[in-house]
Amino acid sequence: MKFTKIILIALAAALLLSVFNACAESAKPADTTAAAEPETTTEETTTAEPVSGVPEDVKFEGESFNLLSANYRDYHWSFVEELNGDVLNDAIFNMRIDAESKLGCEIKESRRNIFEMQKMLSRAAASGDPAYDACNYSGRFATYCMLDGSIRPLEDAAYIDLSAEWWNPDVSADMSMMGKTYFTLGSYNILALNHTMTMLVNNRMLEDFGHHPDTLYNDVDEGKWTYGRLRALMTDVTADLDGDGKMTVDDRWGLSTFFQTDAIGTATVLSCGANMMGKDENGFPILVWDREDTANAMQLAFDIYHSGDMLLDQPGYTADNFIAGKSLFFSTFFMGISYLSEMQDDYGVLPYPKRDEAQEKYLNPTLDPAWVLLPAACRDPEFSGAVLEELSFNGWKTVQGAYRDVTLKYKKTRDENSIRMIDLIFSNLVADIGSTYLFDWCGYDSVFTNVVSKNDFGWASYVEKQTPAAQAELDRIISLLGAVE
Repeated sequence: MKFTKIILIALAAALLLSVFNACAESAKPADTTAAAEPETTTEETTTAEPVSGVPEDVKFEGESFNLLSANYRDYHWSFVEELNGDVLNDAIFNMRIDAESKLGCEIKESRRNIFEMQKMLSRAAASGDPAYDACNYSGRFATYCMLDGSIRPLEDAAYIDLSAEWWNPDVSADMSMMGKTYFTLGSYNILALNHTMTMLVNNRMLEDFGHHPDTLYNDVDEGKWTYGRLRALMTDVTADLDGDGKMTVDDRWGLSTFFQTDAIGTATVLSCGANMMGKDENGFPILVWDREDTANAMQLAFDIYHSGDMLLDQPGYTADNFIAGKSLFFSTFFMGISYLSEMQDDYGVLPYPKRDEAQEKYLNPTLDPAWVLLPAACRDPEFSGAVLEELSFNGWKTVQGAYRDVTLKYKKTRDENSIRMIDLIFSNLVADIGSTYLFDWCGYDSVFTNVVSKNDFGWASYVEKQTPAAQAELDRIISLLGAVE
């Protein structure tokens, strides 16, 4: 009612002003001079500043919001306890404080063992215990929570518009099945950024082989940064430096990886615009891993792994070869960039390549992020929705930029091209539907172990063998989704 009164007052004021202007015009003396040429004015257009979906008068005074998160690796959790002068830490702190200030409530986070959280949510749902108002949970576990009735669709929450930028709308649309979205990415949790894949390039090595450091940035801008381009450069630099007839860590490589299980396989498929699971025209989940584009992308991943230009069998979570200047490219999560603080050579930041120049845009995989979940037993979906919306909006406004700044501090030079590339990467995130809904069959571990790392390419036989079990699980998901009102 208050909003209606304000609108009526504004309309009345506008009407009175128009009447006054008309009377003033009629009181003017007639213009006896020759008619002047009409003035041409350029109409100014302004873009409305994005705002949170929570109205200003929505308050939850004295309430306490409890977010359940994993006490696992960095950023499975969402908040920090205090300001410390670090740009990212302080942005995360203020994101929560600003939401508390607007909504009049306290926002807390409970961190628990990641392998115990499913049981906790299941017990809460069974007993009706409203202990948790929302949850962040790794994708591989989220579907189990959906299947046992521990969570409810995010559409039940008030104020959340999953088409808004701070809810990663492309990812939300991909994850929605049969009109229901049980999990998506909120901008208040930065694990999705930390787990986004990027391709780094050693600029000194690039120059040694006759290419200006801006060459690949130009390729990106012109849509020419493709897997064909990547592989050609990998082959150019790979060399047995000590001449012993064996390629070891002491030689020069086209590509090394921060964590090869993730870098080669699923990430390649996603960046090529393919997938292992999708939706039909009615929004029903379906397996698409037998399609040609998926098979071709998996073949590409297999070929790169077995090319002889990629350093294999590195320990996980290491960047030693790239730091030493012995690999031209480095495939890594963004979190891996923090390992490069001692690197002497400057490096460039690039998106994952496109399949070919015909591909519309660069698609940047985020693997195993922390999904936003709405517990079945949450006490008030309006309260949960308001807090999640405000947190996600605040995170989108400030935390992503702070994350970029922290990423750049590990570089020797803060070049504008790297800033542009990071913004490009984060604006085109793509998550793996298959790893989320069918991890045991489509997950990056399964794909790497059973297909990519094998001596012979056996994608077709793997799909044929695994389809009955994967389809049975998918049928169970469809049955659940169909039963939810």
